[in-house]
Amino acid sequence: MTLFGIGPRLLGFTFAYAIIPTILSIAYPGFFTVSAIPPAVFNFAGIILLAAGVLLWLLSLFPLLKGFTLGKLCTTGAYSIVRNPMYSAFIVFIVPAVTMFFRSWLCFTIPLVMALIFRGLIKEEEASLEECFGEEWLKYKSEVNALIPSFKSFKLR
Repeated sequence: MTLFGIGPRLLGFTFAYAIIPTILSIAYPGFFTVSAIPPAVFNFAGIILLAAGVLLWLLSLFPLLKGFTLGKLCTTGAYSIVRNPMYSAFIVFIVPAVTMFFRSWLCFTIPLVMALIFRGLIKEEEASLEECFGEEWLKYKSEVNALIPSFKSFKLR
């Protein structure tokens, strides 16, 4: 497995799907725009989600680069609250944030589809991790969620 893992394929497949709801939402705003909630609410929520996603992504980037270089499994910091913090940053926070700015119920399907694509692709990456790290990976996998962050097993270092 490369440093990028399933990331390029995940983003590629998601982008391919995202084209359709985005074009339809722009072409037919009266049909797809959520108008019952004020735009400021969507914008505020989008900013909060975006900030959280960028922070999670940054907190997971440097440990991954270090761990990958040293051939070690990352299990502390961001990796102690979610096994795939970089993917989680996009699926749970960044992509939903962007969809908030569109205020389109059809665009809200993009992160859901991205999560489904993730579930299909991640099996390959996890098999590679199990091959490399064996029992250490299996123990870690049993204790930490794959995609939704949880602080039940948080370890700073």
